[in-house]
Amino acid sequence: KVLADGELKFVFCENSAIAYTRTNKKESLLVAINNNDETTDITVGKKWDSSYPFFGFRSFNGVITLPPKRYVLLSKQN
Repeated sequence: KVLADGELKFVFCENSAIAYTRTNKKESLLVAINNNDETTDITVGKKWDSSYPFFGFRSFNGVITLPPKRYVLLSKQN
């Protein structure tokens, strides 16, 4: 539901990597995509360190390290 009605906020956009959040009253979802040919560090903030990771990648000290052509979804309750 958060993808359909959540507020959109871009938190990172550099080279061919992007991260954005969708947030409503109940939950927040972060989407991070690395479309680069190299591993990229995507800065998202430490509040995402304790979130639930989809696809195996996590945030550590506010940074997600993504290999080339990979993405991650992080979810947390508000």
